[in-house]
Amino acid sequence: MSALKILKIGGVLVAGAGFFVGGLFLGDRPASEAVAYQLPQQYYQADEIPPYPGSMEYPLGRDLAVNDVETRISYFYTKDSPEAVRDFYVKALKKNGLDPVLRELENGEFNVYALSKDMEDQINIAIAPSGGQTIVFPSVIPVSGKLLGGGSAHKAPDVPFSAHAMGIMNVGSPREAGSVVSYVEPRFDMVSAVGHIRDTLGRQNWQMEEYKPDVDGLGKAAFLQLKKGTKHMMFSLAKNQEGREGVAVIVNIQDSRE
Repeated sequence: MSALKILKIGGVLVAGAGFFVGGLFLGDRPASEAVAYQLPQQYYQADEIPPYPGSMEYPLGRDLAVNDVETRISYFYTKDSPEAVRDFYVKALKKNGLDPVLRELENGEFNVYALSKDMEDQINIAIAPSGGQTIVFPSVIPVSGKLLGGGSAHKAPDVPFSAHAMGIMNVGSPREAGSVVSYVEPRFDMVSAVGHIRDTLGRQNWQMEEYKPDVDGLGKAAFLQLKKGTKHMMFSLAKNQEGREGVAVIVNIQDSRE
């Protein structure tokens, strides 16, 4: 299974210094029979992210970049609970002399993140329940102004960002076609966010292929898939998970010619 496919499924679970765009665990999870991008291995130094006991870690490629900043992202499954995984990483990062920050999301999801000792990287571990197991996405991202800059928007010209869109993160790889873009629309509720995407792309002759207005049955998540020529865009939307206004969006962008 490709790196971008995994990221689309699990959500773009990466952070820039001082800003975090929470992952959206929507849609299908990675199939158990899927072939890993690379053989399982320990992808990080022990003083960066300590290995989780008994885990089989799968790197998502060696050339992924977030807003043109090279990063390392991997994933693994464990039968341990999300709480057990959370507690392990909080304790392990503290033992390494770091100051981890814990963010509790909805539906049993957690993020643990910290700055490295040299302040040059941000360590992030995204944790979520998945089909009776726990899926974990560790990542190490160099701290760079590019992560939070607005320049990434022009690299996704088809994505209908509003004038107030923030936290834009464009994840891509030169070895794979397409990209995954995440961002937040702080001034939209779910209805207006969906309407903005549908109406903006409709005026540009994109055709709706699939629309699920209530993915989770709670009115907190929606899905849209649109097509224009050989291009496809799949939007996963979720309400802000901390009770504030706003909608988080993940877009999987593909071109069937590539």
